[in-house]
Formats: sequence, structure tokens, C-alpha cells
Amino acid sequence: MTLKSGSNNAHLNGKINNLDLRIFAGKSDAFEILSDQNIVLNGQIEATLDQNFNPEFLKAGVMSQEGHIFHQDLSDDAVPYTNLSANIEYTSEDNQRISARDIAITLKDMTFRAEADIESLPSDESIEGSAQEGYKSEIRLRIDDTPHSALPPLWPKFLEGDASEEWLVKKMSDGTLSDLKARANITALKSGEEWTFDVKGLLAEFAFKDLS
Repeated sequence: MTLKSGSNNAHLNGKINNLDLRIFAGKSDAFEILSDQNIVLNGQIEATLDQNFNPEFLKAGVMSQEGHIFHQDLSDDAVPYTNLSANIEYTSEDNQRISARDIAITLKDMTFRAEADIESLPSDESIEGSAQEGYKSEIRLRIDDTPHSALPPLWPKFLEGDASEEWLVKKMSDGTLSDLKARANITALKSGEEWTFDVKGLLAEFAFKDLS
């Protein structure tokens, strides 16, 4: 790994081995969520750090053999995963932006493939009411062939009561879902220590076999 210092920043380029993401949790609001994750990465990284060693730019191709992910609005308990990989780019030049491509992760024998674009909301623009900070994102998700029985245990809490749960989880059973694709725009707002999520534009399409 090489580290070069410039006038007010440093440039990092090299391999990462057994990097625990929790070390970044206090470096930026965008990374605060990492404090609750058990994710240890290996891969390649390129980054520009400011004089306080906070990231201004980061580009990485990473993988993790196993660990746990958690957010209280997704699940009550940490969810174990295997075979996580992704290509990630982060910049803080204007707003904080994260672009994630080629994401793959296996949760309880179900493999998810995804892309995501996440951007912080300017404090003078879209933060509502007493919210202190916020992020908007577009998530694109694909799931290969999977038994319907694997879907309910992984259904996210913030979609409980949504029409998608009524059709995909409650009105269908047995059988196999194939080539499931979904996309949604998600806004996350923080007020105090609490986060709230708003999901809009949720679209899903899939094929099915032997569902009842």
C-alpha cells in the first residue's frame, strides 16, 4: 500500500486485508451506519484523505466471505451473510455521494444482486421539519431463482404493510420466484438518534412457477 501526501491531503492506493468497516463509523455522517455492522473486507482501494484523514474520495473493489449486517428498520436482529462483493465509489466534493455497482450478497441461501446511488440532502433544501440530516437513494435489486419460502424471513420492516408485502408475501405461497427485479427511491431522515425511511416509486417484476 502506498500513501502520498499533498498540500492539504493524502492519497492512498493499495490492497486492503481484513479491514473492519467499523473503524470508519465516526469519520462521516454517511458512514455512521457502519458502527452496527460486522463486515471485514479484502480488496483494492484508492482514496484521497483530507488533513484530518477524513475521506474526500474513495474507490474500492471489495469482498467479504462472511459477517452480519443490521439496521433496526430492516430487521430486529443482525442478519448473517456470505459472499459479499461490490465496487464502491464515494465523493464528498459537494454533497456526499455513494455509488455502488456489482453488489452481490447471500442472505439465508438467497443471493441478491444490486446497484445503488446514494446522495446526502443539503440542509437548506429537502430536510423536513426537525430532521438534522438526510439521504436520498435509488436502489435496483435482482434476485435469481429462489423458493417463495425464503422471502418472508427476509422481508424488510420498513415495507411491512406495503402493497408489495400483501401480494408477494401474504397472497402467495410455495413455488419458486424467478428473475425477480425491483427498484425503489428511498429517503432516509434522521431526527435526534432516530431514522425514518420513506419508500416511493417501488416497482417489481418477476416470473413464478407452482405458486399457490
